[in-house]
Amino acid sequence: MQDIVGLLFKYIKLLQESGVCKWIFEE
Repeated sequence: MQDIVGLLFKYIKLLQESGVCKWIFEE
């Protein structure tokens, strides 16, 4: 379970750095 949470945080960090979160929230 912890592994999944860790992957999620890493994925979110990558999205934020790429700026992809912006269009995800806009949708």
